[in-house]
Amino acid sequence: MKLRIALMVCTLAVLFAAVPAFAEDASATAKKEQEITKLLVDKLGKDAESIRVTIVGDKTTLTGQVTNRGTQELADEVLMYAGVTKKNIDNQIKAKDEKGLFSGKTKKEMADYKIEKAVRSKVKGEVGDSAKALQIECTNDTCSMRGTLPDQTRKDLAMKAAAGVEGVKHIVDLVRLKG
Repeated sequence: MKLRIALMVCTLAVLFAAVPAFAEDASATAKKEQEITKLLVDKLGKDAESIRVTIVGDKTTLTGQVTNRGTQELADEVLMYAGVTKKNIDNQIKAKDEKGLFSGKTKKEMADYKIEKAVRSKVKGEVGDSAKALQIECTNDTCSMRGTLPDQTRKDLAMKAAAGVEGVKHIVDLVRLKG
């Protein structure tokens, strides 16, 4: 009986000692969710305000409904910019303007690819081999550019080149400078 009571007291002591650590983890996770939510809105605009970010372990899940398919698709790029690896992103966002496979989705994807290819070509023409460090994703009339460039001059050139491609109305700047 005494042994059982001693074990229960030890177990309770361990649990009470662990509570502050759990609270700190929950607080840090909530802060990271808020930071990512703000970054999504900063980079993708008001349409991203309805996106809910939930972090459990290494997995970051995005939920909610947005108006624009571009916001839905480019949210992954913003998360990768924030340091979340692609395999740890679960994008469950629904877009109101999303087309089904047989109602124009393939045609829209091909148009996006064509613009993306033109942007890659024009950026490479402006910044040369530095363009290899960039990931470019285009959806609707919006292109995101993510990666690292050596200096502000090349970043400005890359942004200007992308903005000059026909069909591009918005650039999501996810480019960092070396150093």
